Amino acid sequence: MADDDDHSNHGDIRRQTASLRMRKYRSQKKEEFQRLEAEWKCLEETLKELQRQTASRQVRRVPGRQTMDPRMAEVLAKRTSHLRGDVDAQYKLACCLRDWVASQPPTPGLTSHTAWIHSSLRADPDARRVGLQWLSEKLYHTSHSAVPHHPLRGAGDAYHLAVRTNDGVDAPVTIVAIEFHFQFDIVFVPFETVVGTLEAMGGRTTFVMPDMVALQTVESVGDTLRYSYGVNARNGVSMRRVTNVFRNPDGTRAVMTSAMVADDERFPLGPGEIRSHGFGWSVAERVADSITTVRGSMLHYTPFTTDGVISLEHIGQLFGVDHHDHRRREDLIAHVQTQAEAQVGDTFRQHLRALRHHFMQTPPSHAS
Repeated sequence: MADDDDHSNHGDIRRQTASLRMRKYRSQKKEEFQRLEAEWKCLEETLKELQRQTASRQVRRVPGRQTMDPRMAEVLAKRTSHLRGDVDAQYKLACCLRDWVASQPPTPGLTSHTAWIHSSLRADPDARRVGLQWLSEKLYHTSHSAVPHHPLRGAGDAYHLAVRTNDGVDAPVTIVAIEFHFQFDIVFVPFETVVGTLEAMGGRTTFVMPDMVALQTVESVGDTLRYSYGVNARNGVSMRRVTNVFRNPDGTRAVMTSAMVADDERFPLGPGEIRSHGFGWSVAERVADSITTVRGSMLHYTPFTTDGVISLEHIGQLFGVDHHDHRRREDLIAHVQTQAEAQVGDTFRQHLRALRHHFMQTPPSHAS
């Protein structure tokens, strides 16, 4: 019983710490929003003052001589254009931060009603940079509330896959998402080495139904924020993914977030393209100097095309299931789940073997 109380107290302390951290983070973002809003208003006032000065100079000109010196007109036009651009950029950034602050309460667990994951990435560079960061931070905070409810809490390597259907909807039953949870331990390897390797390997490959495929980095922001692209050559399913890594200051925990983008103004969905989308995270926790536990969760929504979400029959094709072999849709869904469990499980085991083989080939580090 004492152990249970200690475990409960430890869990309460972790939740309180996470809550305090989130409140502090939210407060910082709110202050940043207020600062940007003040800068935006200051730029607006500067622009208005320049416009008043220009109008005043024009009024003082001799009647009939209203033309401005071409060089002065060019300088003024450039200055005005620059100020307008600054105002627009600051306004967009302030709006993004306002929306971010308003949406901060985290969504517990993986849910098919996570509307923010369907947000569009803008083509505008400033808004896009904020959008990439916002998606990553939203996932990071969501993971804090979801990880304590992770279905795999025992020791050892394990995974769990579940197929989600549109139960309760007045429409033919179909698959709306595939949910995947996993955990494993890495021993005799320093924590930072594990995190760095997971980050590096995760940046090179990812799961695109139903295989691991190579990725290419399209954009980078800072040292850890990446936008990458990959396509499964076997079935044509593509993925555009935003990843980031968040480390605790005490060096005991790292969260790797993954947002699979549905809508991107810079890379719109093309004819014939099948795009996968969803979200997830991997959490690495230091258990001891050379023991790290990794837990993760992923939610893959049903891929879609320019014509909408693909059919149940098409989903079956992706996993090698012929719908002609089944009279009932429920039987087809059950077969897809069986195939998905086998294929995803095999992919998980291969990835884990490759990861451990890499550590065996790597000289031991003395980093703590």
